[in-house]
Amino acid sequence: GSIWLTVISLLQHQPIFLAKDLGVDTATVLPRVFSIFFAFSVAGKFAFGWLSDRLDKGFTLISSLFILATSLVLLRSLDGGNTLIIYAYAAIAGIGFSGSFTTIQIWIASFYAGQSYGKILASLTLFDTLSGALGTWLAGIMRDNLGSYIPVISLMIGLCMLAAISIAIVRYLHNSSTPSE
Repeated sequence: GSIWLTVISLLQHQPIFLAKDLGVDTATVLPRVFSIFFAFSVAGKFAFGWLSDRLDKGFTLISSLFILATSLVLLRSLDGGNTLIIYAYAAIAGIGFSGSFTTIQIWIASFYAGQSYGKILASLTLFDTLSGALGTWLAGIMRDNLGSYIPVISLMIGLCMLAAISIAIVRYLHNSSTPSE
């Protein structure tokens, strides 16, 4: 839920933050930011799908969360004047966004493969969708009440770290309970 809360909130609120809070030019720079973001999202989906086929799925998910958190730290420090840094943010965020989005599905499937997988995935997708909706709403409320997206971005960074720690714990517990061959 914390991953979806973060990625959906980021997707919905980054244009407002960049345009209104940072004053990024909406005619030229902002469209390029989104082109870069979505181009790197496609690349990130393929890259993390490929990595998940070759490396531990929990590790790839944690890696994607660290990339997403790094992009959020960069977003938090932007001033709107340095277009190159804004484009770098968009590239890193695109990879982290799509990597997290892709690897959470793959990681879940590694635990729940089999006949009940469809029902389990549907339940988790419902929870994730509700988390994304809650995050989008909460980010707007926080921005309105606090006058800035900085606390929202800080919350997202914290949620990425919470998710990474939680995944590491589940990964450890799962690996320690799985009999070795």
